[in-house]
Amino acid sequence: MKRTTLIGLAASVFLLAGAIQAATFTGIDLGSPLLLGSATDNGDGTMKIVGGGSDIWGAADSGYYYYTTTSDPVWDAVVRVRDLVNNDDAGTGTIGDDGWTKCELMVRMPDGVSGTPLTDDPFIAAMTTRSGGQNQIGPQWRTARAGNADWNAMGLTVRPSYPSVWLKIERREALFSIYYGTDGTTWSKYVDIDTSKTDVVGADNSTTFGTAWPAEVYVGIAITAHYDADPTGGIATISDFKVTPLTTPPNLQIVKDVEDTSAVAGTAALFEFEAVNTAIPNGYVSSYQWSRNGTAIPGATGSKLNMIAAPGDNGAKIKCQAAFGGATIDSREATLTVTDGTTYAGYAKWEFWDGQSRGAINSGNCGPADMTMTATGFETVTDFSDTYASRVSAWFYPPADGKYVFFVACDDDADLFLSTDAQPANKQMIAQETSWAGSRVWVGGTGNLNQKRSDRWSPDDGVTTPGAEGYDLKKDTPYFIEGVFHEGGGGDNFAVTYKLIDDPDPVNGDAPKLVGSVIRYMTWAVTKLDVATQPQDATVFEDQLARFDVVFDTDSETLPELQWQRKAPGGATWENVGGVIRATEATYSFTARLTDNGAKFKCVANLPGPAMTVETAEVTLTVNEAAFITGLVKQELWGPTTSDTYTRAAVEAGTAGDPWSVNYINSFATTDFADYYVQRMSCLFVPEFTGQIGRAHF
Repeated sequence: MKRTTLIGLAASVFLLAGAIQAATFTGIDLGSPLLLGSATDNGDGTMKIVGGGSDIWGAADSGYYYYTTTSDPVWDAVVRVRDLVNNDDAGTGTIGDDGWTKCELMVRMPDGVSGTPLTDDPFIAAMTTRSGGQNQIGPQWRTARAGNADWNAMGLTVRPSYPSVWLKIERREALFSIYYGTDGTTWSKYVDIDTSKTDVVGADNSTTFGTAWPAEVYVGIAITAHYDADPTGGIATISDFKVTPLTTPPNLQIVKDVEDTSAVAGTAALFEFEAVNTAIPNGYVSSYQWSRNGTAIPGATGSKLNMIAAPGDNGAKIKCQAAFGGATIDSREATLTVTDGTTYAGYAKWEFWDGQSRGAINSGNCGPADMTMTATGFETVTDFSDTYASRVSAWFYPPADGKYVFFVACDDDADLFLSTDAQPANKQMIAQETSWAGSRVWVGGTGNLNQKRSDRWSPDDGVTTPGAEGYDLKKDTPYFIEGVFHEGGGGDNFAVTYKLIDDPDPVNGDAPKLVGSVIRYMTWAVTKLDVATQPQDATVFEDQLARFDVVFDTDSETLPELQWQRKAPGGATWENVGGVIRATEATYSFTARLTDNGAKFKCVANLPGPAMTVETAEVTLTVNEAAFITGLVKQELWGPTTSDTYTRAAVEAGTAGDPWSVNYINSFATTDFADYYVQRMSCLFVPEFTGQIGRAHF
């Protein structure tokens, strides 16, 4: 991917007394705006900052940034914005789309190489806009380099009241708190953004953080005209701008200590440790380090630890240390008890977290999975969901001695790990999908193609390639293998395959080889899969919703796969209806027709690993002919909601679930009803003249 360079370093350099040891502030143009930015001391305690550019948004910013660099992880940044105008406010008429001219108190994450801000930096900002434009104050951010910018008003509508707009960002290590006010003394908190967590979600692009930011960041004021041809740019008049480090000695206290726990081999062992710093108002502590038997666990730097246990972990001593501002506090030493597990061949374990990040799962800083399923081989279902992360794990039993090369294909990004033995604790990263690739695209994609194969993967930009000679594995010896991947939006897929080093590369589209007897997952022994609640016969009128419900009971860690089936009236063959549902409860509903009268339905549950199957009793659908009422149209509604939860395609495919409401209206038309909803309107059309009569669905 090409990266836009930054140009237009401001000629003016200022010293800000009394903040960060009289830090030096300088200015730089982000992107290549037509109007070069500037920062001018007005001599009366105020400054004028001018920025051109098209916007601070998308994957790269265009505007002007007046900033300093700090390595202090604890500070407060404050600014008073006295005015914000552009060419529109000069009375010369509207110039382009500059209603979103912005002034932002902004923190940007350095790339660690260039030494200056880059146009695609991740950032966190408190934003204010023109009174004559968007007229709003709110938080804005970009969670990943070159990722989509985002924002979320958190249900608030805060209007700027110039000249008394005060913005503040408090940093407490990984936590950035955004405030607004009118006097510089009384503050209202807008939002806490903990960069180590994924709890704050963008309203426009559903982006989340998930990895704690480094100590060194840029802090400053960003201006964008929001219209690159604006002849005057965005003009902000500011004062009282300061970035102040906090020097109060920390006082760490334990809130939740680590407890002993037990787990079956192959399942997740969960630990949690929470400490607070009572010396500061919010008490935040963000730096944690977990250890096993006295040795730090690489990457385990969150308040939670989710690790896959193995037989060799029985009796392991787990401990955590919290740190803040040079002070540390240790948890008690907890004991992990691991009991033997049962292995099932031909499948991998697939753990699913809704809204989670790949980084959080890699570090173990997450709770239990929202769903645990089986994956056939080492490949998940294509187009399964959106905005999630997953961990796929198993033990690989090589079919022959040799040196192995592994390939990953994923949409979106993924990390692939292989252990030197059967212990998950000894896993090492061997390949990555750095962007995305289509299903089973082994030697192509949009990211770095070398990184997605283990013989060319490098942890240090090509300096070393640990797997260049292949990984020397022994036949029928178990090796733990794990893939962690993230899905943002659109299509999604994940699969891994392998070859011996002297064999030809796989061809895009080839089925993965991690199937059958070479792959096994481990869990507790499964003893039951039963029908807890049978579906019932149903009687409805035509065009009404027919619905069947079922509940299954199992002691399996992995969810059963449920499939509804239908037998046509008078028929003998069962056919699948709807898709596979991974759950213990399922509902099948659809709009009944007279042709469905007498149809039979049942649901089949399957646990692929233990090879257990159970099916419900057959039930019958009776469909009665409905009365014909003139002058009414049936209106079914999904929503309204606050986002694009439902789609027309899902309603047409019958996968949107039951409608929220069913109404009858007197016209085949609605106007300005609401936002974010799908409606289905249906009726019988009776032509005034001779012709064909049919049902209309729009």
